[in-house]
Amino acid sequence: MDRGEGFGGGNINNGNNTTTEDALSFGAKAGALSPALGGLLQARAAAAALEDDETERDADWKMLVSMCEFPGYEPRTESERSYVCRQYGLDPAALPGAAPAHRESLRAFVKRKLCPRQPPGFADLVASMLARDPNERPTAEEAARWPGAWEELR
Repeated sequence: MDRGEGFGGGNINNGNNTTTEDALSFGAKAGALSPALGGLLQARAAAAALEDDETERDADWKMLVSMCEFPGYEPRTESERSYVCRQYGLDPAALPGAAPAHRESLRAFVKRKLCPRQPPGFADLVASMLARDPNERPTAEEAARWPGAWEELR
């Protein structure tokens, strides 16, 4: 039972002898450890955040390269090329080039891959959401009302 000694108060048996430790001395020891533990935890959190950023950047790069396999999705303007080089630490010569002229469009690819398993309206919605120009993508409201996209859910 606590007799007013507080946390860490009372007798401590360390095997050889019994010592008295009060809450103040225990707190002082914990306080001395706190900066070291806090620093270690901060360093580990920073390392994990950096690793997460690198993983996300790798995934973004893979997505960009795969999108560039479709006509019209490669970096076109100087500002786009410059951004990609800065973002991924690339030499301009390493930028993905234009897709071959005979390659099907991203819209056609998405519809071909999704239609066997999903309603054609849903495939059309997904393809529209992947439009290169954000202004050509449907809003959330438009997506919710997209014709034929949600027929399996009704």
